Amino acid sequence: ALRSVQTPEDGTARVKRTEGGLGFLIFFVRDKAWFSVARADLLESSELNLNIRALTKGGVGNYVVKNNRMNLGLAGGIAWNYEDYSNDGPTTTDRNSAELFAAAEYKIFDLGDLELNTKVIAYPSLTEKGRFRSDFDFNIEYEFGFDLFINLGFTLNYDNQPVGGASSDDYVFATTIGWKL
Repeated sequence: ALRSVQTPEDGTARVKRTEGGLGFLIFFVRDKAWFSVARADLLESSELNLNIRALTKGGVGNYVVKNNRMNLGLAGGIAWNYEDYSNDGPTTTDRNSAELFAAAEYKIFDLGDLELNTKVIAYPSLTEKGRFRSDFDFNIEYEFGFDLFINLGFTLNYDNQPVGGASSDDYVFATTIGWKL
């Protein structure tokens, strides 16, 4: 989960963003490469005029590469997307849509003290003609001694048919300094 709030000094509107998710991978018996996936994600974004996006998805995937240095996983399936938008007009804009999803995730680890993780997910809509959304994450982490680490991350959410008055994309740069127990 990640929560970000920015209050500009010039008196313009606050920028708020909250995202979180919970997911499960269940590996098929005797095969550590094929898995089923179930996941729920939430997003709130003032840039997208989005009060809430609740996305529930399920599908199957395969680790094309899985060894002690890297993982490359591909997955696909179906998703249900509920969105509640904030707007200043007389009507409320809500969207419910069925979507397909295709995901690719690449992790590099065991490179000394460096780890890399990148993920892209595409969501072509089944119920809204021509709508396409995507999510992209990139994280690089360096571990100093004594389990102290720094993580640099970038997240991008894109929608080719945003609600009126909203941006088509929302992004976050994040820096984390932490300690692993």
